[in-house]
Amino acid sequence: QTLNTDFRYFGFLSEADYKEYINKLGNLTIIERSLNKRCSNQIPAEKIESCYLKSELPYNKIFLVRFLKENNFNKRTLERLTDALVEVLKQRFSL
Repeated sequence: QTLNTDFRYFGFLSEADYKEYINKLGNLTIIERSLNKRCSNQIPAEKIESCYLKSELPYNKIFLVRFLKENNFNKRTLERLTDALVEVLKQRFSL
């Protein structure tokens, strides 16, 4: 995955710092292959309209879109989204 802008704009200290977050839960989502291919390298604000709102998965339309609209995408948002997803999974699966 390649970020189509300067990683520092999103609060990352360096490209290496950004790469540490690429595979974290908060930066990953399950999405239809056709949508994933279309928006794989877009910035998150662009993905809301071109990808997440077009998804058939309720998580993408409801939780993810709301979270990204309420929070500017940056390193801290990824950390918060990861924490929120962990809490949802813990509640859903009684962990």
